[in-house]
Amino acid sequence: MSDRLANINCSLTGSVVSIPGFSMLSEAQRDMVYQEALRRQAMPICAETLADRLRWITPPIDEDEETELSRSLEAKSRNDLESDGCPPCYPPELEFPFRDPPQRYKPIIEYWQSCLRTDVVLCAQLSKWRQFRRSQTKIRSRFRTKPFADFIHQTRQRLQKYNIRVPFTLQPDPTKQNRLQNWLEYEDYCLRQLERLESKADQLRAELRLGSPKDNERPVRVFEGKTYTETVTIKLQRAEREIQQHHVLLRWVAQERQTMIAGATGNDGDIHGTAASENTWRNRLRRSQTRREAPAVMGNVRVSKVRPVKHSAPLPRSILQSTECVDNDRGDVRQGDDPTSQFHAGRKPPPNSSLRARLQKPVPPSRHGKARDAAAVRRASCQSQGTRQRAQSPVLYKTRSGRISKRPSRWVPT
Repeated sequence: MSDRLANINCSLTGSVVSIPGFSMLSEAQRDMVYQEALRRQAMPICAETLADRLRWITPPIDEDEETELSRSLEAKSRNDLESDGCPPCYPPELEFPFRDPPQRYKPIIEYWQSCLRTDVVLCAQLSKWRQFRRSQTKIRSRFRTKPFADFIHQTRQRLQKYNIRVPFTLQPDPTKQNRLQNWLEYEDYCLRQLERLESKADQLRAELRLGSPKDNERPVRVFEGKTYTETVTIKLQRAEREIQQHHVLLRWVAQERQTMIAGATGNDGDIHGTAASENTWRNRLRRSQTRREAPAVMGNVRVSKVRPVKHSAPLPRSILQSTECVDNDRGDVRQGDDPTSQFHAGRKPPPNSSLRARLQKPVPPSRHGKARDAAAVRRASCQSQGTRQRAQSPVLYKTRSGRISKRPSRWVPT
């Protein structure tokens, strides 16, 4: 019985009548209601009564009441936008409803009016802003297992593509971003919408040139009474009109961005929630270029190990090379002919060029004078070079037989 009373199926009209509160009725009351419903269902329809009802005219809308309702909705939407960090598209001094708005605000007001086909402009703006807020959460959910720096890089690349060169960074938590950071991300969101509209228009142009859709694309649904070419032409005109309207939004977004940057006070946490000044952003960019930070990954904690500083091995001291220069004497020591320098440089000296063999080679008596003159030349050369060579004058010894010898600066194995 309760099922019959809850939903009474009218066999003639096919309608379903739901009776609220049927569970609170007693069994006798439920049966009474059911019988009354069946009786009314079986009653014939009065033609005169039906004609009178059809001649009733809906009362006109009270314009004052409708205007007051729109004003209250605009005021509430303005408070919601300002509390969420989005600037309203027109100031509160501008009277609503709009009769002759200033030229500065007229394009953006007309854009929001045509966007949702409504006169309540701020309600349309709030609806689009909340869509962007939901997209922030949706995008960040994709980077829970990927570095969030990739999304920052993509945003910067897209803004730079449209000649928007503002140093900024984004946070994995959008609630921790300031007003300018959210606005730059909103501008990136609008640019992505523009790219989708342009891609759609390019696809329609290609189909219009070919006269048929591509093999890997969905065919365009033909309008009733129109050919395929006429349908594509109509859709292409709509897409181009949407692109023109979207450029109006992008120009307004760019103006608000410049206003935020110009009104920044150099403090991220100022009373208006604006971003830091240009100097602060420039210093942050300089620090990010000199110190590479590890990419942040949402949901994972990454601990970096302390790496020990590796010091380069000290270079071996250069072997002290003699500066002797004795002309016309193959047995005398010349500059750069010290075999110890070749030994420390990794090269094996020739078999007959050891220092011991050269020192033991007798010097003819006729060349003693030249050797003495060479000693004087060597001393003068060492004094002239001074601290540049940082070499001491070699000590020369004269043997009983008249030979000139030099004490080796380092022991050399024989």
